[in-house]
Amino acid sequence: MSVTAHTSGFSLRSIVFHLVKRRRDARAMRALVELPDYVLADIGLTRFDVQSAMHAGWRETPSAALERTAIENRAKQHAANDAMCRSFEDRPIHLAA
Repeated sequence: MSVTAHTSGFSLRSIVFHLVKRRRDARAMRALVELPDYVLADIGLTRFDVQSAMHAGWRETPSAALERTAIENRAKQHAANDAMCRSFEDRPIHLAA
């Protein structure tokens, strides 16, 4: 009977890589928290988003959580802008006499 190694996707190399990435992400999160709110808003984030990403679970790195959140926030903002533009297009224009 032969014994074969079973790889479940968790090699020592991938675990070490994940830990190193999380340390880098933690350093980056600390830098982001120090940025002013208007800078965070420019990249589609809030201070709460950054703090939430800092506490991301082990399955998602903080940078991946922030990237996902920023994309979602920008999509919501674009939808709100489009809705506002459509509401202006539907209004009749009254010119002052």
